[in-house]
Amino acid sequence: MQAHIATEEMLKSSGLDFITLRAGSYSEAFPLFLNWYPSSKTILLPHLTPSVDEGKAPWTSRDELGEGMAALLAKGLAAYPSIIPQTDRKIILLTGPVAEPFSALVEAINRGRGTDIRIEFLEPEAWVAAQAKNDEGGRVLRGFGRGWSGCRDSRRGIARLLIRRWRCCLGGGRRGVRRLWRGL
Repeated sequence: MQAHIATEEMLKSSGLDFITLRAGSYSEAFPLFLNWYPSSKTILLPHLTPSVDEGKAPWTSRDELGEGMAALLAKGLAAYPSIIPQTDRKIILLTGPVAEPFSALVEAINRGRGTDIRIEFLEPEAWVAAQAKNDEGGRVLRGFGRGWSGCRDSRRGIARLLIRRWRCCLGGGRRGVRRLWRGL
């Protein structure tokens, strides 16, 4: 995300007229957001107020994001006037039409794999330590900022931008994110 923001800042300062198509959260990347592995028995989340699980994030498959971006590029922004950016940031955020809490991810994993993974909430400092201790792939410390940022933004409702406008490009998440997660 930091690279995207830096690129947008460079474009903005260049004086060029631009619009950024920013892909939302990839459904297929859920293991990174949860630090989930097939051997996981528990998903650890930070205990925050309001709860991380009260926040929701809209997820979209990479295939659907690609189709949406292709449709937008092929037809042009004039075909979709409702998504023309109205701010100086000139960002079009393409994301799914339905926001889901982290618990929906865990439920989908359990249904798809026949497991009984549970969610455990820890105080933020304990969460960081526990994630690093049980990190099979060594990705927690490398991606801690992204994970923390995602949890924080989810609970604040920032990711709740359901972007009804996305439906105009694609028809709005035909596959359904829970079905996609169960199939991964």
